[in-house]
Amino acid sequence: MVLVIIGVIVAFAQLSVGTHDAGRTAQREAERLAALLRLAQEEAVLSGRELGVAFGREGYRFMRLEDGEWVALEDDRLLRPRRFAARLELELQVAGVPAALHAGEEQAPQVQMLSSGELTPFSLRVGGGDAQGYRVRGRFDGAVAVDGPPGAV
Repeated sequence: MVLVIIGVIVAFAQLSVGTHDAGRTAQREAERLAALLRLAQEEAVLSGRELGVAFGREGYRFMRLEDGEWVALEDDRLLRPRRFAARLELELQVAGVPAALHAGEEQAPQVQMLSSGELTPFSLRVGGGDAQGYRVRGRFDGAVAVDGPPGAV
């Protein structure tokens, strides 16, 4: 009987740690994305070129508009393509409308950062074990913020 109780306690402890780690991963990914979006936005304004970000199920990549075509920034040290942690759940809304996450490489960006400082309004929920996760939000005026679940520190 004592072994059964210890087994149940250990199982709950492992579940709790797994959920906490997934939540921390979601927070880290959301904050990294927000920082990179701010950087890309500054780059768009300073260079006078339009940039964008294409979100997929497994990650995201920054792109630049060149001669009317979106070209991925493959060799940029900071704005290179990024992969999300495997456990994350994503949900994208663009201008208040649910948007599909790209499956392939040759897709135009869902979010654009204009050289004028404007940004396509969007919201990306990055979930990691809890029901609510973290939300990266971008506003038309260029503001980018991360909202955590209630009670998050």
